[in-house]
Amino acid sequence: MTQATQQTIRLQRGGRRKGSGRKAVDGASNTVTVAVSLTRDHQSKLRILGGSVWLRSVIDREFSKLGPKAGKVPAESSEKDNPSCA
Repeated sequence: MTQATQQTIRLQRGGRRKGSGRKAVDGASNTVTVAVSLTRDHQSKLRILGGSVWLRSVIDREFSKLGPKAGKVPAESSEKDNPSCA
């Protein structure tokens, strides 16, 4: 294999690409990673309850209970725009 071919192969592997990465179990799209501090006990409970799928459903259910007083959900912004959400 020539050096140019090896370099081309190296450039095609790894890194950030559209469509790459782990997909949501429930098929949710446009998900973001959010860091939350939990005890090990709470981490285990979250996993048993259903993890991110369960958490998204609880957030949606509780938010819908707030009704009009909840206001509008802000438009999606990137982590770059709002570093406090990281």
